[in-house]
Amino acid sequence: MLSPTALTDVAPVLTGDDFHLPAHETIWDTILTLHTLGRPVDVLTVASHLTEAGALKRVGGAPYLHDLISGVTTTSNALWHARIIRDQATRRRLVLAATRTEQLAVSGEGTAADLAAMAVQEVTAAYRPDPMIGATLAGDLADEALDRLESPAADDGVRWPWTDVNHVLNPMAPGNLLLVAGRPGCGKSVALVDIARHVAVHQGKTVVLQSLEMSTEEVMLRILSAEARVPLSDLQHRTLSAETWKRLTDARVKLQDAPLHVLDTPAVGIVDIRASITRFHPDVLLLDYLQLAQVNPKVERRQGLEEFTRALKLTAKSEGLPIVAAAQLGRGPELRTDHRPQLSDLRETGGLENDADVVVLMFRPDYYDPESARAGEVDMIVGKQRNGPTGTVTLIHQLHYARIVDAAAF
Repeated sequence: MLSPTALTDVAPVLTGDDFHLPAHETIWDTILTLHTLGRPVDVLTVASHLTEAGALKRVGGAPYLHDLISGVTTTSNALWHARIIRDQATRRRLVLAATRTEQLAVSGEGTAADLAAMAVQEVTAAYRPDPMIGATLAGDLADEALDRLESPAADDGVRWPWTDVNHVLNPMAPGNLLLVAGRPGCGKSVALVDIARHVAVHQGKTVVLQSLEMSTEEVMLRILSAEARVPLSDLQHRTLSAETWKRLTDARVKLQDAPLHVLDTPAVGIVDIRASITRFHPDVLLLDYLQLAQVNPKVERRQGLEEFTRALKLTAKSEGLPIVAAAQLGRGPELRTDHRPQLSDLRETGGLENDADVVVLMFRPDYYDPESARAGEVDMIVGKQRNGPTGTVTLIHQLHYARIVDAAAF
């Protein structure tokens, strides 16, 4: 209220709930509102805005606002003081999170997994990194960017299995949350297993595939079918010829040293995902599929999924790896004449679209019309790419081999 410069420095650092006293939270929220609207901020404007909101008396009245500013000897240390408040607020929230966790643990409510998931979410919400720390000059950032360009091989990220897709989508970069979404049976699980197989076997990168829908045996049959080009039905029915066994043996050799870890824990939460990252140190983690994950049971499901997708994004960023998750679409495509999926079809929560860096929507014409002239084709519709273009890539699905290939390779 005394210095526009100090307010500009402090505004990105503090939020209202960083203040312990409700009155101070209300006053700070008022200051931020005026600042956001581009209005002048001083004792009179703050008091006027609080009066309009019927909150001036509740915060102590105009005399209290004057008392606050009269106690300030200098505004030059405002940013330092703001960081002290932020630090103390974080400590306070951590204490509250620990207390709530202890109360639930003692009460015996819920499962241990539910309790652990809630504790992680509470702790994650308690800490918000200071946006002002780590900022560097443009010249420093330019040097880092040029260094990466000088040795691109070390910073290529994880490539997609399909050449045509790589022409549209950037490599899967550390910190990214990527969604492969589609209706049930459209091939999203095939796509995710294909990504896991290609990245581990053909790129030599460490992969963790968390399968919530299929067992490890089912996943491995798909991988063997795709790698050996043996019909999946032959493996399931064990109708194997000598030639088939030869192909399977060759595929087994390729898989021998492939750094691919397949997990089929039935109910996976953020705690489990973080644990698998700590254990295996993957270059990419894949989750099939998102709506089957374990979410916070204490809140409504939509909110729980939003919390989970946000936690996935924060995990990808903090652990420094891309996370690719399959996601189920709602019934929107069935209601349209062309049946093509849209971002709005993401089932149950808009948090999926908001938190994801990349959203790929899968569309199979023969899913709706087996006699379609485009039978055998699958469109990868890039509905969102935070740092690149959108567009559609047409591939060929070979579901009998549990894989998807480039159109040119067919």
